[in-house]
Amino acid sequence: MLLHTPFSARGIITSISTDANGTRHIALHNEPDAMAKWRYLGTTLLLLILVACCVINGLLALRRMHRNRQRMLDIQQYYDKCFNHNLGTMQSVRSLF
Repeated sequence: MLLHTPFSARGIITSISTDANGTRHIALHNEPDAMAKWRYLGTTLLLLILVACCVINGLLALRRMHRNRQRMLDIQQYYDKCFNHNLGTMQSVRSLF
């Protein structure tokens, strides 16, 4: 009697199987209610914010590495210019004696 009781279920059928006794097993995934939909929306927005932060931080890191490399090249050029100058260009310096 209990097996023939009518019932209703809502959701998406994920699997149907039959066991050795011939009993049919149906797995349902329930439909999301209003609160679950808000939760999914919030999770999606947080994921988008996380992806945006990762992209922005990656671009800023690349920019920082490029500026550091450029700064090191500028420092090297400055020292090369200071220590490898020609003595002929020192005419503007006057002797004090």
